[in-house]
Amino acid sequence: MLDIFKYSNQINEMLTKDYVRKAKSDLKNIDLILKDGDSIDGEALNTVLSIKAFIKLAEQGANVLVIQRPTMPKKVSPKSSLILAMCIVLGVIFGVFFILVSNAITKRKEQLTKA
Repeated sequence: MLDIFKYSNQINEMLTKDYVRKAKSDLKNIDLILKDGDSIDGEALNTVLSIKAFIKLAEQGANVLVIQRPTMPKKVSPKSSLILAMCIVLGVIFGVFFILVSNAITKRKEQLTKA
């Protein structure tokens, strides 16, 4: 399991370097477009700022992916008393429904035989 963690961290470092390289390339392309005299709108400005922020964080040591060591799983289950109470309530509801339906069917049959 530790080998998978080490491998994941190695891939994370490689991806971070690759993404920083691509972000710098995109930033150069944007600078070339802006040097041609094109105006920049709000959305493009936000894109440039987010690329610069990403590059700064990545160069400071932030990773693209956040990978944590594996931990022991925790048991997550509902309380058995809650399950029992729900079963009892649903059983009573279905029982009452069944009795009412069967009672209605027998009354209907009696009315059909009398008519």
